[in-house]
Amino acid sequence: MEEPTVTRQRLSRYTSKQIKEYIKHWRKSGLSKKAFCESNNINYYTFVGWTVPKKKKKAIPAPSSGFIPVKVRENAVFPFAEVYCANGSRIVFHEAVGARYLRDMTK
Repeated sequence: MEEPTVTRQRLSRYTSKQIKEYIKHWRKSGLSKKAFCESNNINYYTFVGWTVPKKKKKAIPAPSSGFIPVKVRENAVFPFAEVYCANGSRIVFHEAVGARYLRDMTK
């Protein structure tokens, strides 16, 4: 028995010029987006994506010195806890930590 062959139809892509034309015709038509899409054989959700304004992302400038700026919270200035070890070393915690983490650090 032969297995059926499944062919995938390639999704059509619209150029930016075509998209602008469709939007222009939709605005002039007075139709709802859904009605316009049905009459022009366009996927409704694709068309909605074209008509929703895109949010602009704020560009973060690359640091010229190679360092990344770090924001320090005010409460990070004073330590939450300090642990003094028998060998003379000291561990400073600027935030609350769990008991398991503290136990593992002091092993």
